[in-house]
Amino acid sequence: MKHGTRACAVIETWQGQTVSFFRRTIWQQLGKIVRLAERGEVYASGVKDHATALHAQFSRDAAGADDYLPIQTYLVPTQQKINPVAAALDRLKGICKSSAESYLRTLAAELELSASSPTPTILTELAARMNASSGTIAPSGKFFSWFRDEFAFTSFPQAEPPAIPDSFITTTIIA
Repeated sequence: MKHGTRACAVIETWQGQTVSFFRRTIWQQLGKIVRLAERGEVYASGVKDHATALHAQFSRDAAGADDYLPIQTYLVPTQQKINPVAAALDRLKGICKSSAESYLRTLAAELELSASSPTPTILTELAARMNASSGTIAPSGKFFSWFRDEFAFTSFPQAEPPAIPDSFITTTIIA
């Protein structure tokens, strides 16, 4: 194993715990990607719900021909502007998966793999490095579920409590 790289088992102290170096770099980055994917789904759903409510409220309150001008100058343009936002948020989950794959490819050399290695190969080697340094994720936790759902990968070492907590899936910058 190479020492001094993000993917290997360089040991350090973090918040009073001895941890492997990859815990603070790889998993915090992946946690941000997972969080973004989670929030995108929630926000897309919320935007769609609000856009539907906006239209429904206007439709309920519309009294007839006098409402044609507001429909043309307010409601239609608003809906035309909202729809692309909702569509972009719907794509966020796929964008996050692609971003995770790109990030894993940047780690491939440190894992002694080619950057063109298949994603399952990179994940398998990352899991092997985790095993070598006692890095674990929570069984059936958010990391486990996300990698299972997005990559059909379930071979990360697991333990309760995990060495790599699901609390890394956050918007907060972790020191």
